Amino acid sequence: METEKVEEKKKIETSNKDEKIEEKEKIDSSNKDEKIEENEEVYITDKEEKLTRRGAKIYMQSRELSWLRFNERVLEEANSDLTPALEKLKFIAIFTSNLTEYFMVRVGRLSDYALIKGDYIDNKTKMTPEEQLKLIYKDVKRLYKKKDEIYSEVEKNLRRKGIRNLKIEELDDEENKYVKIF
Repeated sequence: METEKVEEKKKIETSNKDEKIEEKEKIDSSNKDEKIEENEEVYITDKEEKLTRRGAKIYMQSRELSWLRFNERVLEEANSDLTPALEKLKFIAIFTSNLTEYFMVRVGRLSDYALIKGDYIDNKTKMTPEEQLKLIYKDVKRLYKKKDEIYSEVEKNLRRKGIRNLKIEELDDEENKYVKIF
């Protein structure tokens, strides 16, 4: 009886695999029919868009651009209604810290490539370091604006709860003494 169940399970698994393979083949064959302009430049900003570069379909995004998407998801946690008020500040801090390290390491490396290997084209994205840097700078500008908007909203909500980020002029005498110790 158990061997019959095992055999039945194998048949179902095999059938499911065959269906997935057929579905993938249909998708692949439909993609072959799409025409791509030789010099068309479309960059991924949304997972639904297709990326083409130098006449070839590109199915990968630059590691650096992909990392920015990840860090944006960190920032979105600070904007979530499900995230507690003080945790929102932590996510904003993590986002900012991540970007600092990102610029020191990844953007620094791309900048070095741009200086040293001027004609280098990444084999996965078909982009030069300069092209990647241009996209990074554009995207980071948008992300910092988003971070500032979220921080402003978080700060307003915390002020309503009595938690404030005071300027030195706003401190009373006792608070001023405490701050001077540090």
